[in-house]
Amino acid sequence: MLGRRKKAAPRAEPSAEELATLARVLQHYPPGTKLHFGAPVRCPHCGDFGMASNVDYQAGVTDYFCMHDSTEWSLSRRVLRRAPDVPARITVAGLGDMFDQLDHLQPRPIDVALEGDLHLLLVEDDQADAELVKTILSCAPKSIDLAHASSRREGEAIATQGGVDLVLLDLGLPESTGLSTLSNWQVAAPPSPIVVVSGDNRPGLVAGVRQIGASQFLHKNELVPLLDRGAEGTAALVDFLRFVIANDTPGSISAAPDAGASLGFTAF
Repeated sequence: MLGRRKKAAPRAEPSAEELATLARVLQHYPPGTKLHFGAPVRCPHCGDFGMASNVDYQAGVTDYFCMHDSTEWSLSRRVLRRAPDVPARITVAGLGDMFDQLDHLQPRPIDVALEGDLHLLLVEDDQADAELVKTILSCAPKSIDLAHASSRREGEAIATQGGVDLVLLDLGLPESTGLSTLSNWQVAAPPSPIVVVSGDNRPGLVAGVRQIGASQFLHKNELVPLLDRGAEGTAALVDFLRFVIANDTPGSISAAPDAGASLGFTAF
């Protein structure tokens, strides 16, 4: 005789504490933003980017850590279901000064090859920053390929294999820091356009990387607003990178000296 199937236990509802944490996180996002399980989110206290320190898929819980104020918090899959499903209304002009004028640029015609596959190399030892860039580009077309190296030597080995269209280079790496990172890279790696991605605010740094041969400088503070804008932010970043490639002579200073100023880089 067949036994009766036991009724599934009712799904536990999020606790008041979980809902309060979610509300504090969402206050740092545009209305209607949908959060995804396991993806990086903003800190509920300071609003800075928080890294996922642990993702437990079996328990359905992601633990986060904010390096800015050392805050730790967790979000469960069940509480994320309470986040709004309606996509946020996106205003392109809110992407930041660097990207506001992108639609008004008139660069030289882009080579047909650039409209297809785009092979990027990210050289970044900070896992949180690397995940941030990966998350932004995760909405990009499949023709966008991103390789990641956590050290300069690892990046040089990947670049030496060829096929890299553009390098996203952090200056603070295990082997070197500051301008010496860029100088060593220029010597050891094959020539290709370089966008320095750094959180360093020291005076003269932007001019220094440009003088050594980097094509552009992208401050890490500009990345979080792109993440907040979802697919629109991804499109803005990809368009910016294609613009850099189209207006750059590999291994030398940009062929368009005013390109940085046109994109909102006042230091250029």
